[in-house]
Amino acid sequence: APIQSITISQINALSPSQIKLLGTEEDGLSKYTSLSDASYEAMMSNPENVIRITPKEFANFDNKNISLIGENIKYVSDNVLAGIFYKYISTPRTTKSQSGALTGVQVASLSSHQMQLIIDRDDGNGLSHISKESFGSLLPGHLSRLEKSNILGIKSEQLAQLTVESAQSIPLETRMSFTKSQKSLLS
Repeated sequence: APIQSITISQINALSPSQIKLLGTEEDGLSKYTSLSDASYEAMMSNPENVIRITPKEFANFDNKNISLIGENIKYVSDNVLAGIFYKYISTPRTTKSQSGALTGVQVASLSSHQMQLIIDRDDGNGLSHISKESFGSLLPGHLSRLEKSNILGIKSEQLAQLTVESAQSIPLETRMSFTKSQKSLLS
C-alpha cells in the first residue's frame, strides 16, 4: 500500500527504526510528506521519530509539515536547525519560509542555543524571517545575545510583539542601534 494510506494506528504501532525505513527514499529524501496530515502528526508526536530527521529530509518539509511537528521541533538536531530555510520555497503548501512557518509554540519550545542556530542563518539575519505572530513567543534567553548585525532585517511589527521582559533582554548596545521607531516600540 502507498505511504498515503498508512493510518494513525499503523504509525503508532511502528518503532522509530521502522518509521525511518518507511520514510527514507534511496536518494535520502523523505517520503514522510506523503503521509496524511493526521498520520504525519502522529509520527511527529514521538520525539524519537523527530530526533531521527536528517537535514536532507527536513529540506523537503513545507510549512504545514513544520507546523505539524509541534513543540517536538525542539528534538530536531542542531544540523537540521542550522540548515532551516529562511528563503521562500515555492510549493503548493508553502506560503512562507521554513523559519517563517515556525509557530509561537515551536519558537517558545526551542532552547537559546537552538534559536541562535536560526538567528545565525542568512548571515546573522535569521531572526527577521520569524513570522510576526511567532515573534512574540521569543523568550528573553533567545534574545540576550543579539548583536547589532542580527537586527538589520527585523521589522517594527515584529518588535511590537515582544513582551517587555523579552525586549529588555536584548543587550543595551544592540537596542541602542535600533531606529527611532524601533526604540519607541521597546519603551
